[in-house]
Amino acid sequence: PYVRVSQNYAKLLYDEKYQVVIVGSPDHPEVKGIMSYTNNEAVVVKTRDDLKKVPRSRRRIGVVIQSTMILDHANELIAELIRMGQEVRVFNTICYVTDERQKDAEDVASKSEFVVVVGGAESSNTKKLAMVAQEHGARTTIIERTEELDFALFGDATRIGVLAGASTPNWLIDQVVEKISAHYSR
Repeated sequence: PYVRVSQNYAKLLYDEKYQVVIVGSPDHPEVKGIMSYTNNEAVVVKTRDDLKKVPRSRRRIGVVIQSTMILDHANELIAELIRMGQEVRVFNTICYVTDERQKDAEDVASKSEFVVVVGGAESSNTKKLAMVAQEHGARTTIIERTEELDFALFGDATRIGVLAGASTPNWLIDQVVEKISAHYSR
């Protein structure tokens, strides 16, 4: 549902003659889909350096955000866009579940020495959870299956956290937690 909302907002902004800016990853399928609603004229901004791609001649800027973006990162880029435009219209299209998971990742990482992120290795959401955990001081690994757990990576860590991507099934999370618990109860 969030993807459809982003697409609709992008089309609205485009139709109202805003320079549409998508805060997100240019290679992400969601972003590519949003682009199509702007006749592929939107500018995708992932980093501060990408802001140079936003035409200075356009005084009206309309922003949509990839649903899996980290809110703090998106806000930094939006603050720069506000400095650039006379009128900046922002639609917060970040999925609240994703935002909550990222806040959980901060909390888990701050209490852990090592974090196992369970989810698709190519999933934007899973990668962001790992990045958030690393930014909060935890060493991390991403696994898709319980068999991929490599306890050698844990080193001397005794406080282990487990995070899961948005579409990771509960049974898999349970298996990972059980295997880690069994390893440490020896």
